[in-house]
Amino acid sequence: MATIDPGNIIRVTARMLLDGVFDIANVYHFEASSASLGTPDDFMTGVAVMIDGFHAVINGEVTTRITYTEVEGINVSKAELLPPKPWPILVAGTQGTDMLPEMNAACVFFRTTRPKTRTAKFLAGYCEVANVGGALLPASITLLNLYGDGVLAGGAADGAVLVYGAFNKLAVRFTPVVSRVTAQRFRTQRRRRIGVGS
Repeated sequence: MATIDPGNIIRVTARMLLDGVFDIANVYHFEASSASLGTPDDFMTGVAVMIDGFHAVINGEVTTRITYTEVEGINVSKAELLPPKPWPILVAGTQGTDMLPEMNAACVFFRTTRPKTRTAKFLAGYCEVANVGGALLPASITLLNLYGDGVLAGGAADGAVLVYGAFNKLAVRFTPVVSRVTAQRFRTQRRRRIGVGS
């Protein structure tokens, strides 16, 4: 039996640490449109490579105070934990200037064709060098656009093609995203606190 079957929903958590202590997490939901070929270990190795690639394009904007720890996975459709993997390339952010306050984040919104259904990625660890009066520099926006385009395109892991989207756990409904919008200004989340991410 394949590790991942077509139609399976996979929840992926990209974990980081601020100052080696405070947890930061970005959660992604994917639907598999084809089956995986090998073991759960093989699949999660491929997922970690995909997530690493998404974040690599913005790593030059991320403070050196952030380290990349692991990529976790759950097959939501089968209620199965998948083996966590380290980030294969990224180790830490490379921006050495002062970090913005912890509640500030760059943000990319992803839209679907379903009304009032969208998802967003709040990206922590941005620094003052990217900030002009609360707005992002054009060069920083360009990099966020590349990040958003990568997520929008999805990827593949161990033969399973993965489509990014919004997952409603109450309705058990997955809706693929069809476009992305990069916020021109830094955002905050009311629920964003040290040790909490989304």
